[in-house]
Amino acid sequence: FCVSLWEALCGIRPDRRERGKHGLVPLPDGARMAKRLHRALSRGLALESDQRYPDMPTLLADLEPPQRKWLVPAAAAASTAVLATAVGFALVPATPAITEDPCALATAPIDALWTEDRAKAVTEQLEGSLGSRAAAGVSEWAQSWAKTADQSCREVHVHHRHSEASLDRQSRCLDRALQGFTGLLETVEQQQLGSMAELHTWLGSLDQPQDCLGEVAGQVDYDPVPDGNRDEAIELRRAALQQLASEDPLQQRISATEQLLARAREIGWKPLIIDISLALARLHQAGHHVDQARTVLGQVIDLGTAAGDLERVADAWLLLQEIHLRSTFEMTEAQWAWQRAAGLFAEVSPSKRRKARLSMGHGSIQLQLGKLAEAEKDLRAAISIYTGIGDSVAMEHAVSRRLLAMALSDAGQAEAALIEIEHARELESAASPSDLMQGHTEVTALLREGGMQNDSGNFETALTLLDRGLSLAERQLGADSEQALRYHILLASVYENLGRQDDFRRETTRADEISRIAVSPRSLLRAEVLSAVGALALQDEQLQVARGAFAEALTITKNLLPADGIDVALAERNLAVALHALGRDNEARALLEHCLIVLEQEYEPDHDQLAYPLKTLGSILIARGEVETGETMLLRSRSILSKSFPDSQLINDIDALLARPD
Repeated sequence: FCVSLWEALCGIRPDRRERGKHGLVPLPDGARMAKRLHRALSRGLALESDQRYPDMPTLLADLEPPQRKWLVPAAAAASTAVLATAVGFALVPATPAITEDPCALATAPIDALWTEDRAKAVTEQLEGSLGSRAAAGVSEWAQSWAKTADQSCREVHVHHRHSEASLDRQSRCLDRALQGFTGLLETVEQQQLGSMAELHTWLGSLDQPQDCLGEVAGQVDYDPVPDGNRDEAIELRRAALQQLASEDPLQQRISATEQLLARAREIGWKPLIIDISLALARLHQAGHHVDQARTVLGQVIDLGTAAGDLERVADAWLLLQEIHLRSTFEMTEAQWAWQRAAGLFAEVSPSKRRKARLSMGHGSIQLQLGKLAEAEKDLRAAISIYTGIGDSVAMEHAVSRRLLAMALSDAGQAEAALIEIEHARELESAASPSDLMQGHTEVTALLREGGMQNDSGNFETALTLLDRGLSLAERQLGADSEQALRYHILLASVYENLGRQDDFRRETTRADEISRIAVSPRSLLRAEVLSAVGALALQDEQLQVARGAFAEALTITKNLLPADGIDVALAERNLAVALHALGRDNEARALLEHCLIVLEQEYEPDHDQLAYPLKTLGSILIARGEVETGETMLLRSRSILSKSFPDSQLINDIDALLARPD
């Protein structure tokens, strides 16, 4: 609307990227505009959607001058129908009743042009000269324009399927079509239309409104679907979505989707090829088939870039980010992929849903880096957007809630984390099967929730969830899959917390076996397995084996994650425990001092992760003669354990140390 009004008043389209004094869009030479109108239009022309007006009533309220009715000299003096249409729409007085429908005024341009009186006059004239069919053709075109404008608006502002940039393209297309329709009406009114053939020529020359729906980012530079293939294209896309949501074995779903992609390539319609390719990449991601997923996404990026399809290209980069974050643990690559997606979205003003995905992606990176406050901020931003959109994004919303729960749990806010898990459960129960196309399956949800319950001390609940999830992962993805490995790692942790040593040994041994064939020997998952192997060796008093496993885990973690992050600090703690048991206290002390610096910065003073390093370092300091500092650490460790684990054997160990006469 603001683009059309600016063009009507200034004679040329505005340069929305250029800003002058006070952030106003510069007026062309010789153009004049009231300051109030200039300010309002400049705001409405902002590239970022959050800087524009939230709805038409708010814009119209700013356009209306105070304490007087609108005067319409521009409309009266206009010599073109386009100007009359634009200004007539602009000067509709603001109404006190503000509608909640963001698309209530989507049809206002055609309503202002194809008024009831004008429609009646044109219809009577055409029926009198050319018959009822002629009048019906013109009326149908106007109805088509109104229907298309309403649908275009709702795709963006109600269903959030496309971005503001897409709506801008569609609006320009509809504006072009409306200009042609204005010319037709003037021809009829001036009685210059002499035959049905001339009318058909006119109607045939007009841009068809429904074709403007193809002017979304991602389709604007594509050829239309080939004749005769439209129904098949719809069916192929639907079948690809079915494969994403299916519970059939993963390899079977991949093979079926590859066949769909082969047929799409035979048809040759690029949007269909890209959509099915993205589905195939998600299936490869689910199976942690990194090379295959990268290859498919590279093809998507090439196709989309050639067509100027920035939104789909950005979607591919975000999926690459997930792969680097979850499968390869290449943090630099994950950050680079996110930056590419963010840069592309900055050019097209993405839809709300994509903005939420972008925030969630950045929050995931911050969470992996151990930057909990930053992760919480990003994830809450994503949650806020998803909440505003509603049930149509329930599954993605649930994932963002679960990630926030992880951040809160790591920060020691166990109760807040459980609240987020409950929110996630409610959302997952409301999610439609098509939401599974985002790759957030029950296998992933059970793994995350099991981890949260374990972190919160609800070990039996965690065990139930993880047993169910492991069975599902083995059935869908395979017993030696990476996702099954993650389950065995978590199950080992739960059994260790429950004191079930035989089960802990079994799960650790199985995780070690799978990790040697399913993941890179330098991956974070391998580091997690080595930590469990080291803990098992400590219990068996195989101190050198424990030291070797913990040392290798620390090396891997340092290579992949920041040195001042929580993961590195916890790996240092593990190695320090083994070194202390071996009597190598100088090395252990150096590791524990750095570990505590990091943990003190990230956690609350009474977080249970601080208890063990405080106890170990306190013991070392007392043995070294630094009794006062050592006792302070032991007492603090005891206080933390008494709150979190009142039955812990560590409390007895600390009491024994403090009671020693020396």
